[in-house]
Amino acid sequence: MAGVYSAVSDGVLALVALLVAYRCLRNALQAPAAGFALIGTAALVGSMRYGGFTAVLPLHQLLSSWAGWSGLLLVALYGAHRRAVGILLVVGLGLAVLGLGGQIQLATNVLALAILIARAYRLRAQQFSSALAGSFGFTVAGLVVGTQGSWGGMARLDLYHLMIALAVISLYRSLPKKTAV
Repeated sequence: MAGVYSAVSDGVLALVALLVAYRCLRNALQAPAAGFALIGTAALVGSMRYGGFTAVLPLHQLLSSWAGWSGLLLVALYGAHRRAVGILLVVGLGLAVLGLGGQIQLATNVLALAILIARAYRLRAQQFSSALAGSFGFTVAGLVVGTQGSWGGMARLDLYHLMIALAVISLYRSLPKKTAV
């Protein structure tokens, strides 16, 4: 039965992240759109995996590693040149394929969080609080909640997915908007 709940929680994360990626594209925020799309695509495939379609396990592991290594960093690099975003995507995919993404995931996520917090200082109060909430949401999800075991009868994996979904919404709210959406 836990697989069903994990499929649903990953599905919620996929829906949120892909919708946010679409909205970022509409606002000409290519780097965050790529980061949120990676997170959403990994979650979509994860939803299929936890829903019983086990043939996607290798793809889910690859996409999760890729999204874990470069997803948050891409969000932090909004406004970056397209070439830099492309290089980061290719390097991230290469590390994920080689199985090295997890080795440096913590370092790149700490860097991304530092960039987000540093940029948050220049934001209005609402954007500042959203940036901090999103940054700390990712941190708590990864370092405190994790994906193994359970809390109060709920699988930590499901809590992790839902916390990341909330963090995605918070980070999106902190990004500059160029057009009405």
